Parts: sequence; C-alpha cells; structure tokens
Amino acid sequence: MGAQQSTTLAKKLNGMAANIRQKPDAGGLETLCRRERTGIVAGLLAYRALLEAMYSDAQHLEGKDDDARIKVLLETIALLYSCAVFGDLRRRKSGPTLVVEKQSLLSRYRKGGFTRKAQLLRVHGFHAGWTDARGDSVPESKADAFSIAFPGDQSLIPAIKRLAARIERIEPTDSGRPGTPHTSFSADYMTGKLDLFGMADFAVAFGGASIAPDSVDPLREEVLAMVGTHRSSWERLARKLLGDCGLRCFGRNYVFGHWTISFHQSGKRPFLICSIQYDEVRVQLTVPVHAAEAVIKQRRQYSPTMRRGLEGFRCVSCPKRCRGKNLVEIDGLTICTGRAEGRRIYTGALGEDDFRSIEAIAELAFVPTGNCAASGTVPTALA
Repeated sequence: MGAQQSTTLAKKLNGMAANIRQKPDAGGLETLCRRERTGIVAGLLAYRALLEAMYSDAQHLEGKDDDARIKVLLETIALLYSCAVFGDLRRRKSGPTLVVEKQSLLSRYRKGGFTRKAQLLRVHGFHAGWTDARGDSVPESKADAFSIAFPGDQSLIPAIKRLAARIERIEPTDSGRPGTPHTSFSADYMTGKLDLFGMADFAVAFGGASIAPDSVDPLREEVLAMVGTHRSSWERLARKLLGDCGLRCFGRNYVFGHWTISFHQSGKRPFLICSIQYDEVRVQLTVPVHAAEAVIKQRRQYSPTMRRGLEGFRCVSCPKRCRGKNLVEIDGLTICTGRAEGRRIYTGALGEDDFRSIEAIAELAFVPTGNCAASGTVPTALA
C-alpha cells in the first residue's frame, strides 16, 4: 500500500471513529437504559470501545485499494448487525453466542466473503465462523449456522442483541411530515438502520433522541470532531449563519465518516451545502439573486477560491432556453438570474480565508445592515 493510499485510508478511518455517536459515561448510559436489564451498560460501553478499536485498525484490513478495505470493514459491521438481528442468543462454551441459521443468513446477508469478515472479527476478540448443530467449527459446506461470541466480555453479545432490537423498532417514514415521530427514518437522511448500529447511537436507540434532518446541530460533538483543525473556523461560520444571518440548518450523516450540512432560509433552497470529511470541508455556495451585485462588486476582497468561483459564473445552458433574457452583466461578469446553478461556487477543501469570505458573502446576502456595496465599507468578516 502506497503512502498516499495509507493517508487516504487513515483519513477515512479517522472519520468513522469521529462519527461514533453519544459518548456518555456509565452514569449517562444508565439514565438512557433505565428500563433495560441490569448489565447492559457494561456491554454497550464494551461495544463502543470495540468500534473505536475496529475503526482505528488499518493493519488488518485487506483489499486491492483503500475503498475496498473500507468496504470490508463496513460489511463486517453489517454482518455483526445481521447476526444480532436475525440470530438467536444462546449459551455456549465461549459464553453468550449469536447463532444464525445458515439459510436465514445467506438469504438476508448477500455480501458474501464470510471467511475474510470472520477473520477480522476474530482479530478483535470474537469467536466467529460456521458451526454445526453442536456448535463446533466446520467448513461452510457442512455448516448449519453462523455463530458469533465474545469470550473476553460476557456482557457484549447480549448488549448488541438488545441494541439491534431497539434499532429495528424504528420504522421507516418521512420525518418531514407534521406529527411524524422524530425517532423515525427519512429516506434522504439515513442510509439505513445499520448507521445507528455502526455509530453506537445509544441516545436514539434507547433514549428516543431525534434523527430528523432539521434537528441536526452543526456544532454537535461528532461534527466538530470531523472538521478537525478547522474547528474554530467552522464554529464561527455556523454561529454567523444561524445567528446574524437567521438561516436554518439541515443535516445528513453516514457511517463511513461523512457529514452533509446545509444552511438555508426557511422554505428556500440551500445557500450553502457543506460536505465534511475528516479534517476537510468542501462547499457549494449559491449566491442569491438579490445579493449578486453587492457580492460581485466585493469579489476582490475575497479569497482566491471564492473570487475564481464568482468569476466563473456563466450561462449553464439550462432547459429554460431564455435566449439570454435571464443574463445580467455586473461589473464585467455575466450573471444568470433564472437558474441557481449559474450562480453557484464549488470549492475544494477550504482554508481560513475561504471561511471568512463565506461569512462576508452571507453577511451581504442576509444581514439587514450588511449591504457593503451600497455603504462602501468592508464586511466585518473581512475586516
């Protein structure tokens, strides 16, 4: 594996580890799990520690490239979840054991590669593999079931069985409809219940915390962990957009270490869409029509990235076929007033100057006293 691949893999794994949700102490978990059986807290804490270990272990991930290695890891978590959902909890010589009838598992978990994934589970302390009716290890061709145990901590297997059961109780629905419970999945937010399992989100599974997209706080613990060295810049930008600018937030999250967070005026399309990977923020910024003139006239004050984005505005040959009627020239640049894509900036990873430029553009667009083009003053974000 080359140096660049190692860096990429480490970045993805760091993102997955940063996304492990809800890190309460044992007391906090006891509050969440007050209606559960005694001993589940220790098992859940052990499970969270297990995820942290698996997400930090690049050495034992096999595959032709970084994407293939990450896929093996995610599919191993999916196998563990499948066994927790469809398996029976039995007592074997190695302790509490999840036992899934062979045909049941093959019909529900269709990703294959059981040998490689069982080996990865064994690296992290599990006894995992195909077994016969007596529980003895056998080749897949002779197996009756697939079994998973964790001899090092007798509380872990019962805890993940209960965690999976709680997650399975959450019904898919459109969480945007009035009156819909927030502890439900929206197809455009969660990729599946596996995400909650893979991020150890005990607050949702046991505490009924909201997973609605509009409930996502851009300053929540996991997002701040993901932005890494850009934390102070991200905090300042988010507070500016939600505070002075009066925008709202909408969030999507995935277990593979990625957040998508957008900021918008109520009832309107996003002004800013932020794609966050570990220690990296990329954005799509759409300049509102009403602010286009002020923003363009201030472009020389912005970072090179934002300035190039503004100077790249053009007709995008959209289906409206306006024959130039929606094109307006401002300070030597041609702006489309009819199509948002024609006023959209796409960036690579942001630097500090980019963050401040976004703040300045937002101030011009949404703060009542922010029209610096008219006043001739420099936005406070650039001062």
